[in-house]
Amino acid sequence: MRGGPARFPRPEFLDGDEERRLLVFGMLDGVRSGSELAAEEEFTEAMSAQAGRTMAALHQLPFQSADFPGPDPHPYPPVEDLRSLPLEHYVNATGAFIQGWGLLQRDAALPDGLERLRAAEADAARVPIHGDLRPDQFLLTESALYVNDWEEFRLGDPARDVGAYVGEWLHRAVPRIPAQETDDAFSATLTHEEVVARGRPAGPLPCR
Repeated sequence: MRGGPARFPRPEFLDGDEERRLLVFGMLDGVRSGSELAAEEEFTEAMSAQAGRTMAALHQLPFQSADFPGPDPHPYPPVEDLRSLPLEHYVNATGAFIQGWGLLQRDAALPDGLERLRAAEADAARVPIHGDLRPDQFLLTESALYVNDWEEFRLGDPARDVGAYVGEWLHRAVPRIPAQETDDAFSATLTHEEVVARGRPAGPLPCR
């Protein structure tokens, strides 16, 4: 990641320690994170377009397979554990974790869908991906919109980055549907149009 096109803005990589799993990047001054901008509804369509161009540039970076020895599948989601939780994980888990995991395991459509996604991902062309893309990984300065946090950088399906970005905006939008100031126990059932209007993501979807 020391090289790469100038159109791919990211903090300067200074050094790393593979044994300690440590990466050091140059400090950026006067930054605002994408999550902060999204919370204040200031993540504009122009920013989203820039985010899309940046990720497209990442996915097109030249690479040598020798720099990525062996298959390195992304650890999430751990679809095997959705069918049965390993004993080691079970005995070390909190009650809340077990309760949440039980909800996932009883949702038959969810493991099936995740397994299909994993299978499709395995067949996709592998290119450099961020691997953990969310709005808070974008840092806005006066000069550029940077991408940060590269712990999950690897070869993979570029759809993972695009899906993570879109999914974050949908995650932010869905809780807004019932949580309106005028809602109470006696509110009328929402119409389809009202659900769609309220569920519109509170921010722009990516342009590529």
